[in-house]
Amino acid sequence: MDKKINDNPRGHSGKTIQGIKKKHIDELNNIINQLDKTFSQMKIFSSDHENVESFIDLLYDRISKYLQDNWKIEIGIEEFSFTFKGIPFYTEKQLSKSLPFLFYKDGVKMLFIYKGLSRDELKQFLEIMKRTISLPPEESDIVISLWEKDFANIRYFAPDDYLETKIGIGMEILEYEVDKNKLFTGKISLKPEDKSALKRKEQIINKDLKKKFEKFMGAEKYLLSKREKRSLTDMIQDHRKESEEKQFKTLLLDILYLEKRNEKIQSLINQSAQYVGQQINKGNFQIAFSIYMDVLELKNYFSEIDPSKEKLVQNFFNSPEIKITLSQAEELLEKKSIEEFDPFLKYLSLMGSKSIPILSYLYDHIEKSEQTNKIIEALRKVGKENFSELVSIARDERPGLTLKIISILGDSKEKIAINHLASFLSFKNKKVLHAAIKAIGDFKDPNANKILFSLLSNPDPEIRILATQNIHLTENDPVFDKILHIIKEKKFKKESKTQKQALLWTLARSYSKKAFRVLENIIKKIGFFSGPSKVETGICAVNALKKTGEPSAYHIIKNMTQSRNRKIKKKCREIEKEFFQQIKHGNSHE
Repeated sequence: MDKKINDNPRGHSGKTIQGIKKKHIDELNNIINQLDKTFSQMKIFSSDHENVESFIDLLYDRISKYLQDNWKIEIGIEEFSFTFKGIPFYTEKQLSKSLPFLFYKDGVKMLFIYKGLSRDELKQFLEIMKRTISLPPEESDIVISLWEKDFANIRYFAPDDYLETKIGIGMEILEYEVDKNKLFTGKISLKPEDKSALKRKEQIINKDLKKKFEKFMGAEKYLLSKREKRSLTDMIQDHRKESEEKQFKTLLLDILYLEKRNEKIQSLINQSAQYVGQQINKGNFQIAFSIYMDVLELKNYFSEIDPSKEKLVQNFFNSPEIKITLSQAEELLEKKSIEEFDPFLKYLSLMGSKSIPILSYLYDHIEKSEQTNKIIEALRKVGKENFSELVSIARDERPGLTLKIISILGDSKEKIAINHLASFLSFKNKKVLHAAIKAIGDFKDPNANKILFSLLSNPDPEIRILATQNIHLTENDPVFDKILHIIKEKKFKKESKTQKQALLWTLARSYSKKAFRVLENIIKKIGFFSGPSKVETGICAVNALKKTGEPSAYHIIKNMTQSRNRKIKKKCREIEKEFFQQIKHGNSHE
């Protein structure tokens, strides 16, 4: 039931706390949505672009309108959500686009915007956000940027223990007390020896500075060497090159945004794709990735306001020029033309399943462990939605990569991965085969049990035992009755002790009454004249019950201390004594 703010119907016209919260949440949601759109524009265009300015105007108008009725905006910050009074009203889980995460990652818990906010203040705040998101995580920190700016009407809250790690590291807080009446009184008097020492220090400093100046003015060794000149020239050229690329990107996006003629837009898209292709051939994937993401941002923007333009921009992503072929990757790697490895992998990931053969080639031909780990992470990211393509690069003769692929499939926890893992059971490499069996077993699924049960007829006893150990049953599982059937067969007693122990433990860990009854009957049937194989089976059943740790299993073992068979009786009494000692030790410890 809603709690009324005032029972007087004339006072609040029946408004409730819930109703007022909803009104604030709706208004704040409109503001944040406009902030999101404005920020998207700022990532595409320069800050003084006409389009950016108009979006900032709209955002400022919405904030000002809210602040006319409320003296402040108060927003809570969670990992992926903005909240009002603990209620989430905006959520974005994609890290590259998540505004809440931009603040959350640096420790900001609350954001406040006060009445009196100026448009210039808002724009500077947006510039800080833009600069923070454009920097690598280890270099960006929005808390420090906000602290340095010290806005009058924009404030934030971050826990003290967090701020201490960011601001004033190593600073000693001094205790002091100021007497205002004596603050501007008194004078400093130097002793004769202090004056003499100060004069000597001044002479030494002046003499040292004079020597350094004369040495600098007269020494030709301070002139740049040929190597240094070449290095400086290369740095200047790199800077100019980067500037040209940035200028091209900005100009391209401006024209695409403003252009109305479809044929011109198509022409620009073709030129953009060709330019990205040129950067790929040069190994400059930082620029290629940047342009790709900017065009994608522009496409998403057009999807809301101009679908016809969105279709034209989509042609960029269908262009063969922006794709990387295996032969291209081989050539770039051979010539060592890839400028930076991380942007290269990021660009490859944009290609989805098409990148898997290339990533496979890189894994085989790159020796640095740091880079191979990054390749596996890229395969994990791309392969989670392309299991078939991932399995297609696995080979018996390349167990290293194949084991990684098994790990990726197992970690996915997607049940469809079970059938893909089953394809590895035909491999001859023992490590691969064992890893596949364990990965299938980890799913603890009836389909997984069915696949593993088929291995119980494998001629290799090691495979049979491992498959048995990884079957996880429930009484309703069809494999449950099949396991029971094997155990009840006469030839079961002739199996190896390890195989019998594995099957009986598989049955016991279903923790079902039916399983416990079967194990109890196996033990009961062991008589005074029972043969060694039958007695061994009974001992395995006792051990399986013991491992469950269940009271009902202990009760069965306690009853079997009166067994007619000497070995069964001895084993059950040992377990009973051990159990009694554990209880006694536990009680004395308490």
